[in-house]
Amino acid sequence: MIGFEHEQVGAAQVILDGIRHEAQVGNDADFQALGVQAEAHRIDGVVGDGEAADLKVTDRQVRACLEGYEFGCVLVPGDGRRGAVSHVNGDVELAGQHHQAADVVGVLVRDEDGVESLRALPDGGQPGKKLPAAEARIDQQARSSGGDKGRVGGTAAGEHAELHRSPISSTRSLERDSVTDEMKITRVETIYLRQPEVKRQCDSGQDALIVRIETDAGITGLGEVDSNPMAVKGAIDGPFSHTTASGLAQVVIGEDPFETEKLWYKMYRANIYGGRRGVGIHAMSGIDLALWDIKGKALGLPVWKLLGGGFQSKVRCYASSLFGATPEKTGELARRYRDQGFTAVKFGWDPMGQDERTDVALVREGRRGLGEDADLLIDAGLVWDAATAIQRARAFSEYNIFWLEEPLRPDDYEGYRRLAEATDMRIAAGEEESNRLSFLELMDRGRIDVVQVDLTRCGGFTEAMKIAALAWDRGLMVANHGFTTYINVTAALHWLASIPNALICEFVAEEETNLREFVTRQKLRARDGYLEVPCEPGLGVELDEEAVRGYRVG
Repeated sequence: MIGFEHEQVGAAQVILDGIRHEAQVGNDADFQALGVQAEAHRIDGVVGDGEAADLKVTDRQVRACLEGYEFGCVLVPGDGRRGAVSHVNGDVELAGQHHQAADVVGVLVRDEDGVESLRALPDGGQPGKKLPAAEARIDQQARSSGGDKGRVGGTAAGEHAELHRSPISSTRSLERDSVTDEMKITRVETIYLRQPEVKRQCDSGQDALIVRIETDAGITGLGEVDSNPMAVKGAIDGPFSHTTASGLAQVVIGEDPFETEKLWYKMYRANIYGGRRGVGIHAMSGIDLALWDIKGKALGLPVWKLLGGGFQSKVRCYASSLFGATPEKTGELARRYRDQGFTAVKFGWDPMGQDERTDVALVREGRRGLGEDADLLIDAGLVWDAATAIQRARAFSEYNIFWLEEPLRPDDYEGYRRLAEATDMRIAAGEEESNRLSFLELMDRGRIDVVQVDLTRCGGFTEAMKIAALAWDRGLMVANHGFTTYINVTAALHWLASIPNALICEFVAEEETNLREFVTRQKLRARDGYLEVPCEPGLGVELDEEAVRGYRVG
């Protein structure tokens, strides 16, 4: 049982999966936190409102003075892991390993400034004394069997935005180094999700390919790939064939997840026959995103912090939707999105490209429904040649288009150059590209104005940062592409907050497809046309396991 003494605590809070929640109702097994029943083994600790609080493990009470601290958890000898506490026949369970309660070394606490310190196991209910980092390590080594080097880390817990933006102490850095040096990837899992009914339309939100990576520290990372799902699954799950054609899971298992740059090139080289572009890079993207998620969780920091970001705390977004079946229905959609508070809306694909009259009517009705005060973006969907695209750009100009997206085949770099030189309308493209070399073709030969990067296709965070830098060097703005789940959009928010040339964020609002609403526990919502940049550790999203079981295929 993990509990707190009500007479001592004014407004108790439970640390649950690394996030603070107001504790509402408790019993011998579970807590109610924010209306969600939480099993005791998922609870990291209990914090009182400036008062002493108790951390209890079965019949043995492990007391700690948590006054003024933001986070607490117990440490055990040997590996020194920290994490969720549960009772298993009188023992403590940390990161999936059982330890006797009597072996608990101490309590790790973090104050409101983000400074962490170790406290010795208290005796007789008295607060434990603070241990310097060096003493704490020696203490753990002395208590550990076999004298293995102790390490503090494992499933790091995070708080809300104010905690993540706090400074990190030198003690914390020393402790993190030891865990990150030893962490290894143990499993790479691909999860294919699919709606019961998939329509024959260009809507990649009807299914999803999720990548989940596990480590020996008990930390799990998530990624996603927007591509041909089963082709990506094969690229990751496939066996080793030879040194230039290998399943990517075989390449990264046993490696350190913190070495993202090294692993990116290792994956690229190990699958260079089939992976220099397209599906191979797409598969690498999902793995790369998951690795960064792991790094953030291990360090208790959001990915944008690790990328060196902080350019903005919220990003302007546009509602992204397919065109309505008719121009009139497109106008109705535009009015609904405007009424939801969006200041920018994009429509794309069918029925654009049927004929000039329909094309112009779709844009006209979109503008009419949206009004004059919001931005209208048009995604043509690869339907024209350069001459037709130039004609349409001129016809659309009276409707004040924010950008014209992907009117040409992705490899028609000469056509893009002709179009860009013939109009003052922004030309956007890039969602089909994979890795920076193909983006260079669009930028230098195609002369596009807005570089669109899909984090789940381009090579993940590791490559997207390089692409953004190349765009910055050329004076170009960038935007994300993301029409799938909130894993994709959340990754994009971290990236956009980490670069100086972010223009706007795509936020899928397609009404006919809602798989995205079930995949993750976190649901993104725009407010006044903006999305908040996450501040939770890693990506800040977790799978809804029940929904995953319901939509999983194979």
